[in-house]
Amino acid sequence: MVGPWPHRPGTLRALLTILKGACYIVCRACERYAPLSAEREDLDRPYEPCPFVCSQCGTRAEIVMDSPRGFTLTTPATRRRKRLAFRKDPPVRLGPWHTPSF
Repeated sequence: MVGPWPHRPGTLRALLTILKGACYIVCRACERYAPLSAEREDLDRPYEPCPFVCSQCGTRAEIVMDSPRGFTLTTPATRRRKRLAFRKDPPVRLGPWHTPSF
């Protein structure tokens, strides 16, 4: 044993670590599926209920191990990333003791 799990249990990261194989996201209503591709900010989300939602019908998707027969393979929808807010105020002066001297 290497050591205790350093991340929260019940997250998508824990699920993907345990499964170690190809996973798919399935929409039963549209009969579509896509390969699971989780980005870094999604890994710490709980996997119950599934954090993925169908981009066409809006129903919650499922994570499965086998590709379903008769369903259409699609590519995952592109994600809109949040824009980082830039600070507009000047940085706070911490005083002469924080100024580096050479």
